[in-house]
Amino acid sequence: MKRTQIGFTLMETLIALVLMSLLLLALFGGFRAGIASWQAVDRQVEQSEPQQRLDRMLYRHLSQLQGVEAMRGFLMGSRHEEMFFIARPNLIRYAAPLALAVDNQPYAVELASRPGGRAGVWVRLLPYDQKQDMHAALDAAGYLLVSGELTLRLRYFVDGQWHDELEENVLPQLVSVDWQTPERVWSATTYTVSRGQ
Repeated sequence: MKRTQIGFTLMETLIALVLMSLLLLALFGGFRAGIASWQAVDRQVEQSEPQQRLDRMLYRHLSQLQGVEAMRGFLMGSRHEEMFFIARPNLIRYAAPLALAVDNQPYAVELASRPGGRAGVWVRLLPYDQKQDMHAALDAAGYLLVSGELTLRLRYFVDGQWHDELEENVLPQLVSVDWQTPERVWSATTYTVSRGQ
């Protein structure tokens, strides 16, 4: 009579343990790879978020610039519309409605790179008031930091040529922005400039 064997042999148990450890090793390796890729994407998004936010803001604002009514002559009482716009290589100033502004009210906006030697991109904004000298009001307003690492350089297209600087209240056809941080340089973004309704 032959005796039937119950259970596993030592060799079968060792093979099962080795296979189980290889499976766990592959599983934890996959987890580590997933976590590393998640962190890499998170770093990428964190580095490009300020640039993307400013990109969307400039696109929206430059496509709906607001003209402001000004007196042409004191005696005649005639009025005309002029643009509130300043164009410099490291600064742009304009009047446009904010995304969620009530009644499409224009705001005086200044976007500056390294103003007064400060690192980063800064913004100043105030509700536009025609009775007030908005350039002086913006100069007196405080800056808000948008990004401490991002810098930008602006160029303006007028009459078939690119310029680093324009005279006050001259409206360009295009605005080009070169973006960079210490770790990354983005390709230049060009915006069409148009007047809002």
